[in-house]
Amino acid sequence: MKEKLERCFKIRLLLTGKCTAKCSYCHNEGQTKSANLLTLEYIKEIFGKLESKNNLPDEVILSGGEPTLNKQVKDIAKFLKSKSIYVSMASHIGHTDLLEPVLPYLDELKIHLDSFNHDEQLKSMGIPLENIINSINLAKKYPVKLIVNHPLINQTKTVEFIESARKMSLDCKIIEEFGNINNIGLDDVDWNKNGYFKYRCNGFKHVNSSHRLFLKRCDVSHDRERTLFIGAEGIRSKLEVKTSIKDIGKMDKLVTVI
Repeated sequence: MKEKLERCFKIRLLLTGKCTAKCSYCHNEGQTKSANLLTLEYIKEIFGKLESKNNLPDEVILSGGEPTLNKQVKDIAKFLKSKSIYVSMASHIGHTDLLEPVLPYLDELKIHLDSFNHDEQLKSMGIPLENIINSINLAKKYPVKLIVNHPLINQTKTVEFIESARKMSLDCKIIEEFGNINNIGLDDVDWNKNGYFKYRCNGFKHVNSSHRLFLKRCDVSHDRERTLFIGAEGIRSKLEVKTSIKDIGKMDKLVTVI
């Protein structure tokens, strides 16, 4: 498994706008929820432009929508690995059969999960917890880093979620939602009181284990100027700014902090 750099140029590939989850707070990275698919052919063209300028990204995030719904996802991940790029994927991993072919080509799997309670998870996302647990157990057979992304909706439930993830040896990223729609922020939680000490910017470790906790604010300005968003609808360096493939090779190398 290739180590991810602390500072890197990232590209987020929006493989499709379609998703089988029903998260009410999802802003879908600013794209329309269409079934348009980002193709391997188009990705190869883009990366050819970048490679010709010696400007390949350090990390590529396969995203969407739900990226496993793109039937070329395995071939896309395999192509990116051939370029010695750190490949991660953001997924609800609810379709174990679609996830399995991609796992050999991933360095990191960012798992979106709302709850370890069966009923609450099904109500919130429409994805059965059993499916996600099956996918986690499968992923653990591969040398892939696993991290669960969890929206900060309720402080008590988030603390319970973190403890469940710790028992499963799953690092967590707690996300303050877009527009702070739940009126609860990351600063409202006493992470030290819950057994975590800060060891880096937005990063915490548990006092009695190796479990790690990361914090992120999801807003319009977050990392947008340092990440390229590439989907079937175009290329963007910010949610509201589009560019063309002709200009991609001219862009300066972007830097982001994880």
